[in-house]
Amino acid sequence: MYLIVGVDPGKTVGIACVSLNGRLISSMHMDGGGTEWAISAVQKTGTPVLVSTDKHKKGAFVRKLSAVFNVNVFYPENDISIDEKREIARGTMVKNPHERDAFASAMKAFNEYKGKLVQAESTAKRERYNDPDRIKALVVRKFSIDEALHGRQANRK
Repeated sequence: MYLIVGVDPGKTVGIACVSLNGRLISSMHMDGGGTEWAISAVQKTGTPVLVSTDKHKKGAFVRKLSAVFNVNVFYPENDISIDEKREIARGTMVKNPHERDAFASAMKAFNEYKGKLVQAESTAKRERYNDPDRIKALVVRKFSIDEALHGRQANRK
Protein backbone atom coordinates (compact mmCIF):
# COMPACT_ATOMS: atom_id res chain seq x y z
CA MET A 1 0.00 0.00 0.00
CA TYR A 2 1.28 3.44 -0.95
CA LEU A 3 1.36 6.03 1.82
CA ILE A 4 1.67 9.67 2.62
CA VAL A 5 3.61 9.70 5.88
CA GLY A 6 3.04 12.56 8.28
CA VAL A 7 5.82 13.10 10.79
CA ASP A 8 5.91 15.04 14.03
CA PRO A 9 9.56 14.96 15.14
CA GLY A 10 10.75 15.77 18.61
CA LYS A 11 11.39 14.06 21.94
CA THR A 12 8.25 12.06 21.24
CA VAL A 13 7.99 11.21 17.54
CA GLY A 14 4.55 10.94 15.98
CA ILE A 15 3.86 9.15 12.70
CA ALA A 16 0.62 8.98 10.71
CA CYS A 17 0.25 6.93 7.53
CA VAL A 18 -2.51 7.97 5.14
CA SER A 19 -3.55 6.10 1.99
CA LEU A 20 -3.69 7.79 -1.40
CA ASN A 21 -7.46 7.87 -0.87
CA GLY A 22 -7.04 10.03 2.24
CA ARG A 23 -7.82 7.31 4.77
CA LEU A 24 -5.86 7.03 8.02
CA ILE A 25 -4.13 3.64 7.90
CA SER A 26 -2.14 3.89 11.11
CA SER A 27 -0.82 6.35 13.63
CA MET A 28 1.76 5.77 16.32
CA HIS A 29 4.17 7.55 18.56
CA MET A 30 7.23 6.72 20.60
CA ASP A 31 8.97 8.66 23.31
CA GLY A 32 12.58 8.91 22.19
CA GLY A 33 11.70 7.34 18.82
CA GLY A 34 14.52 7.89 16.38
CA THR A 35 14.79 7.48 12.66
CA GLU A 36 15.33 3.71 12.91
CA TRP A 37 12.05 3.32 14.80
CA ALA A 38 10.23 5.60 12.34
CA ILE A 39 11.63 3.76 9.31
CA SER A 40 10.63 0.39 10.73
CA ALA A 41 7.14 1.59 11.68
CA VAL A 42 6.50 3.01 8.22
CA GLN A 43 7.89 -0.04 6.39
CA LYS A 44 5.55 -2.32 8.36
CA THR A 45 2.62 -0.24 7.13
CA GLY A 46 3.39 0.25 3.44
CA THR A 47 5.44 2.11 0.85
CA PRO A 48 5.82 5.84 1.37
CA VAL A 49 5.55 8.15 -1.63
CA LEU A 50 5.71 11.41 0.31
CA VAL A 51 6.80 12.54 3.78
CA SER A 52 5.02 15.54 5.27
CA THR A 53 5.50 17.89 8.19
CA ASP A 54 3.34 20.52 9.85
CA LYS A 55 6.13 23.10 9.92
CA HIS A 56 7.18 25.36 7.08
CA LYS A 57 10.82 24.67 7.85
CA LYS A 58 11.94 21.12 7.12
CA GLY A 59 13.90 19.73 10.05
CA ALA A 60 16.78 17.26 9.90
CA PHE A 61 14.59 14.34 11.04
CA VAL A 62 12.09 14.89 8.21
CA ARG A 63 14.85 15.36 5.62
CA LYS A 64 16.57 12.17 6.77
CA LEU A 65 13.36 10.15 6.62
CA SER A 66 12.56 11.42 3.13
CA ALA A 67 16.12 10.60 2.00
CA VAL A 68 15.91 7.05 3.35
CA PHE A 69 12.68 6.45 1.39
CA ASN A 70 13.86 8.52 -1.59
CA VAL A 71 10.70 10.64 -1.59
CA ASN A 72 9.94 14.34 -1.56
CA VAL A 73 8.85 16.31 1.50
CA PHE A 74 5.61 18.24 1.68
CA TYR A 75 5.71 21.20 4.00
CA PRO A 76 3.04 23.88 4.27
CA GLU A 77 3.54 27.47 3.23
CA ASN A 78 3.04 28.43 6.88
CA ASP A 79 3.15 26.30 10.04
CA ILE A 80 -0.19 24.57 10.60
CA SER A 81 -1.92 26.12 13.61
CA ILE A 82 -3.05 24.02 16.57
CA ASP A 83 -6.66 24.96 15.83
CA GLU A 84 -6.34 23.75 12.23
CA LYS A 85 -4.67 20.51 13.41
CA ARG A 86 -7.54 19.91 15.84
CA GLU A 87 -10.08 20.58 13.09
CA ILE A 88 -8.35 18.21 10.65
CA ALA A 89 -8.11 15.45 13.26
CA ARG A 90 -11.65 15.85 14.62
CA GLY A 91 -13.46 12.50 14.58
CA THR A 92 -10.34 10.40 14.05
CA MET A 93 -8.80 7.91 16.43
CA VAL A 94 -5.42 9.65 16.79
CA LYS A 95 -4.22 9.09 20.34
CA ASN A 96 -2.31 12.23 21.29
CA PRO A 97 -1.00 15.59 20.04
CA HIS A 98 2.04 13.98 18.35
CA GLU A 99 -0.10 11.67 16.23
CA ARG A 100 -2.60 14.50 15.64
CA ASP A 101 0.15 16.77 14.30
CA ALA A 102 1.53 14.00 12.08
CA PHE A 103 -1.97 13.20 10.80
CA ALA A 104 -2.73 16.87 10.12
CA SER A 105 0.42 17.23 8.06
CA ALA A 106 -0.36 14.05 6.08
CA MET A 107 -3.89 15.26 5.36
CA LYS A 108 -2.67 18.71 4.39
CA ALA A 109 -0.35 17.01 1.89
CA PHE A 110 -3.14 14.69 0.68
CA ASN A 111 -5.44 17.65 0.11
CA GLU A 112 -2.72 19.39 -1.89
CA TYR A 113 -2.60 16.38 -4.26
CA LYS A 114 -6.25 15.31 -4.08
CA GLY A 115 -7.31 16.76 -7.45
CA LYS A 116 -4.44 15.10 -9.30
CA LEU A 117 -5.04 11.80 -7.45
CA VAL A 118 -8.72 11.76 -8.45
CA GLN A 119 -7.77 12.58 -12.03
CA ALA A 120 -5.07 9.87 -12.09
CA GLU A 121 -7.45 7.23 -10.73
CA SER A 122 -10.16 8.19 -13.20
CA THR A 123 -7.73 8.09 -16.12
CA ALA A 124 -6.27 4.76 -15.00
CA LYS A 125 -9.74 3.21 -14.77
CA ARG A 126 -10.79 4.65 -18.12
CA GLU A 127 -7.69 3.15 -19.72
CA ARG A 128 -8.31 -0.12 -17.85
CA TYR A 129 -5.01 0.07 -16.03
CA ASN A 130 -5.02 -2.67 -13.40
CA ASP A 131 -3.11 -0.79 -10.65
CA PRO A 132 -4.47 2.76 -10.27
CA ASP A 133 -2.70 3.18 -6.92
CA ARG A 134 0.66 2.78 -8.67
CA ILE A 135 -0.28 5.55 -11.08
CA LYS A 136 -1.36 7.75 -8.17
CA ALA A 137 1.93 7.03 -6.37
CA LEU A 138 3.90 8.13 -9.42
CA VAL A 139 1.81 11.28 -9.73
CA VAL A 140 2.63 12.19 -6.11
CA ARG A 141 6.28 11.63 -7.01
CA LYS A 142 5.82 14.38 -9.63
CA PHE A 143 5.31 12.32 -12.80
CA SER A 144 2.59 13.34 -15.21
CA ILE A 145 -0.37 10.99 -15.52
CA ASP A 146 0.73 10.20 -19.08
CA GLU A 147 4.28 9.35 -17.95
CA ALA A 148 2.92 7.16 -15.16
CA LEU A 149 0.47 5.30 -17.42
CA HIS A 150 2.84 4.70 -20.28
CA GLY A 151 6.01 3.86 -18.39
CA ARG A 152 8.01 6.86 -19.45
CA GLN A 153 9.41 7.57 -16.02
CA ALA A 154 12.92 8.81 -15.73
CA ASN A 155 14.96 7.73 -12.74
CA ARG A 156 14.02 10.64 -10.51
CA LYS A 157 12.82 11.34 -7.01
